[in-house]
Amino acid sequence: MSLVIIDVMTALFHGGPNVLCISATKPSCRRSQRVKTCSRSSKRPLASVEARMMARNSWLRIWADAWSLGIDASSVIGLRAMKIAAGGAAAEKEAYRMVSEKIEAGLTLQRKALNGGLGNTALDVVAKTLGHLRPKVRANRRRLARRR
Repeated sequence: MSLVIIDVMTALFHGGPNVLCISATKPSCRRSQRVKTCSRSSKRPLASVEARMMARNSWLRIWADAWSLGIDASSVIGLRAMKIAAGGAAAEKEAYRMVSEKIEAGLTLQRKALNGGLGNTALDVVAKTLGHLRPKVRANRRRLARRR
């Protein structure tokens, strides 16, 4: 029964107030047959509602990835600031590494964008950009957080 409630809420949220026909059949049926929705105004099939839901979930996933990357980046900024504030040869090396990594990441992304390697849709471009930056930021966070 909870599957029916989740699908009904999803259909109501993504289909708007016009999603009125909701029926639940016996539980032995496949999921796509258990909950059927239709809109009185547009009579759009369930597949289009599910496609819209998948697109929104994709953007939600992108938002979560971007948020996670932001958290990691802010910790890298703090760790680098402490290392540079300590001074010495390690601080100079870290400052040089920081600038060179930023230039390299920017040029690599620009090359991918010009070659079409980031995709055709906005969702693909954002996902591949985050996918390119995330491993580098996490590696820096791990490296800087290690005790020596």
